[in-house]
Amino acid sequence: MEKANINSSIKEESSQGLFPHFRLAQKEDDSKLLEILEQGDFKGRISLLYSRRPSVLDSLNREGSPVEVYLAEEDDLAGVGACAVNEMKIQGEIRRTAYLFSFRMNKNTPSALRHFREGYAFHFSRMKELGIGDCFTTILEDNKPAIQLLEKKRRAMPHYDYQGDIITLTLKTGRMGKLPKGWTLGMPEEEDLDEMLQFYDEQMDRYSYAPQLKKEELLKGHSCPHYSNFRLMRDSRGSILAMGAIWDQRNYKQYTVMGYQGLVKYIRPLTPMIFPFFGYPGLPRKGSVLKMFSLAFCLCKDSHSTIFMEFLGEIRRQTSDFDCLTIGLHEKDPLLAPIKKLPHIQYKSRFYRVFEQYQDQAPLDKIPFIEIGRL
Repeated sequence: MEKANINSSIKEESSQGLFPHFRLAQKEDDSKLLEILEQGDFKGRISLLYSRRPSVLDSLNREGSPVEVYLAEEDDLAGVGACAVNEMKIQGEIRRTAYLFSFRMNKNTPSALRHFREGYAFHFSRMKELGIGDCFTTILEDNKPAIQLLEKKRRAMPHYDYQGDIITLTLKTGRMGKLPKGWTLGMPEEEDLDEMLQFYDEQMDRYSYAPQLKKEELLKGHSCPHYSNFRLMRDSRGSILAMGAIWDQRNYKQYTVMGYQGLVKYIRPLTPMIFPFFGYPGLPRKGSVLKMFSLAFCLCKDSHSTIFMEFLGEIRRQTSDFDCLTIGLHEKDPLLAPIKKLPHIQYKSRFYRVFEQYQDQAPLDKIPFIEIGRL
């Protein structure tokens, strides 16, 4: 089918509502969404439950503006997926960009997979109605079935354009030491926001998929941290050297420890005493919510590794009431190497641009910046 015919076909299907198995979520779907989200097999040495209590829809809606929550239906609610729209700078141009995330299938209706193509057609029709052409997603490296399914080119399926790995590192909080003489780390005041945003825009200019921050969003703190969660590191002259947010999202997004298996089960009570000695966080009790935060929207002047490590060290010193923090960087980010020298736990996600097969996409000219607090 030619490009024009594909466009007109999708537009016609969208206008006539010819997606019988897909619709947008409503508030009354919340309890069923939570049930699907919390379905888990809890295998492995450390079992974690990922949830979005008290309201899945309210939680998902904090990831962007707007957020589209798609539901797949057969006889019952068969699956859910979400698409968060945020402004990003790509190839030097600020665009409304969609992130595809939170795909979950109801284990009681596995036959819903046969509607995969219809689901993507529904998604792209929604994006056209919103005037959005750029989409991206991430897939955990361990999720081999999804990677094999989506990387293979198939008729009527989107193209998943692999753009490298996002490395997420978990670090223990609390440490000894102090900043160089005259340097400070503190919370910005409202009158500092223009200066902070200027620094942010200047330093973020070296990245692609660079999330945009605006003063009105920082004052509201809905799809980004409130400005009071940010920290600015300044030198002895008062100039900003680095910035980042302590983004604690536990009031709407949680990781709960469901249990331990094998040797880990028996050594867990000893880890709060042993692991910190080697620089790792101790393993929390079964049933507890991980007390952690994302070091979000984190930048330093000219990507200078020494400046960055001083900033990271002081953040860790000032957040000892948390068990750990997470930070995510693209595999080509020059700031990744110094962090990896610290004791850490890491996992990888594959980063993809997602587009319809007939769309032309120019290669990225800069390293992607993916904010893991929104993943």
